[in-house]
Parts: sequence; structure tokens; C-alpha cells
Amino acid sequence: MPAPVNAFRNHTSHQADALRLDRLVNPFAPPPAVRSVTPPQGDPSILLEKVKTTIAARLGIAALAVFPVQAVDGFLGATDADRTRPGSETVYVSSPDMTTGRLLTVTQGVRLARSCRQLIIDERAGGFVHRDHLPLFREFENVMLLRSFDTWIEPAGGRSSYLIAKRPPAALGDVPDALSLVMTLATLADDVWVEAAIRQTARERVRLMRAMRKLNMVRPLPSAAGFVAARVERGDRESLRAFLEERRIVLHYPAGDDHADLIRISAVSAAATATVEAALVEWALTLDS
Repeated sequence: MPAPVNAFRNHTSHQADALRLDRLVNPFAPPPAVRSVTPPQGDPSILLEKVKTTIAARLGIAALAVFPVQAVDGFLGATDADRTRPGSETVYVSSPDMTTGRLLTVTQGVRLARSCRQLIIDERAGGFVHRDHLPLFREFENVMLLRSFDTWIEPAGGRSSYLIAKRPPAALGDVPDALSLVMTLATLADDVWVEAAIRQTARERVRLMRAMRKLNMVRPLPSAAGFVAARVERGDRESLRAFLEERRIVLHYPAGDDHADLIRISAVSAAATATVEAALVEWALTLDS
């Protein structure tokens, strides 16, 4: 597996040449097959059907249960509006969670599916764990799964997600454009690269978690995503943020009272992990002075 192709030193940041570890990133995107695609010719509806049948064959489900969508914002916005209707009882949960990386357990999923009319499980932060929620979809009529190719094709200018549902959703939004569909098919065809990249990112997540476990000022949380979240247990988060940003290291600091002591660090490379670990050790020394 070659080195990550994305440049994480981002000159568009509010800090020049900052090490950006604050994003939901895929350090190996886009796959080589995506980088070599050309603008498609012909009827895009043929591409759309091919995407649906290819995904369905991979998952062992009917093509009629696959609903491609350009971006999920419109669909989730319509779902939010639908929640206000009497008796809608729609429950939305991200798994892995986009803030903590926590994965919904089977028991939790079954309980949610039995308690609501419609359960939407957003799996967009997944891809780095070999357990998904397809068994819940197979068992329950009211479970929908939301997945995305964005982390693979967005660096090349594409956007493509899809919903897995036994019934057509009331509102879905625009289907992916033709170029995004071609990029999606290229990603599906380049499965050797994709699987190797998933394994490498998972290994980097483990390396990052182990590095943080050695420190006594932060406590890493279990993660099934391409990042590690941790709680700041010595010092305060804002002081840490100022300290790191002076050194041009940018992490994600989730908003909300429930996450006031939480940081999230992207797992992108051994060099990035070593850099942030060294900075955290340096910050810990200031707490003892």
C-alpha cells in the first residue's frame, strides 16, 4: 500500500501549513481507478441502474432496495420535517457515531427498531470495521441504512450516497450526477485497493488509540471510524486547543455540553500520529510546571 495520496498540510486552513486532523477524511482517497475516469457519454440512467445492481449484488439484496442520492442533506432535512408529523416516530442514529466513533450494538439496534415506526441508521462514518447493520435491515421492515462513497470520490469532485430500504422513501433528493456515478462504479471495481486502504486506516486508528492510552491527560474512546475521540481528563480543553493551534495542529472540538471535554483526531498516518502524540506530551509537561 503506497503512502496516503491526500495532503493533510492544508494551506486553505485558517492556519497556514496546519496539520489538519479535524476532518472525517480518508487518507487514501481517491482510488487509482477513480483518478483515471473520464466524463461519461450516453444515458446516465443506465449508469444509475448499474450502480444499483452492482451494490445490490455485493450486499445480497434486491436492486429495488437501493436508492442512490447525490447528497444526504436533502433527504435528512425532509426526514427531520417528517418527524414533526403526528405518529411519524422516526428515529435517526449514526453508527459509527460521527463524533465519538461508537458503534450501535445489536441489542441497541433491535430495541430501537422495535420502538419506532422508522429507524434510519447512518453508516457514513463506517468502512473501517467489518460489522455493519445489514442484519437489522434484513430482520426489520422499518430499518433503513444510509451509506456513502463520498470519502472515496469527493477528493476527485464526486458526491454519491445511497439508502438501503425495503420501501421507497417519501423524499430522497437528487440522484448522483453522471460523473459521480462513474466514480462510484470505479470505486466498486477497485476493491483490492479499497480493502487495503480500509485495513491500513484501521491499523492507523489502532496506533493512534494505543499512543493516547499511554498518556494520562486524555482517555481515548472505542472507535469504529477513521478517527479516535478522547476525553480531556487533565487540564482544560480550550488550553489544549490554544497550545496545539500555536503548533499548527488542528483537531476537532465537538460542540455541546455533552462533549465539552471531547476531542476528535483523524487517523491518517504514522507521521501525523507521532506529531500529535509528541505535542500532547509537551502540553502535559506544562500542566506539571
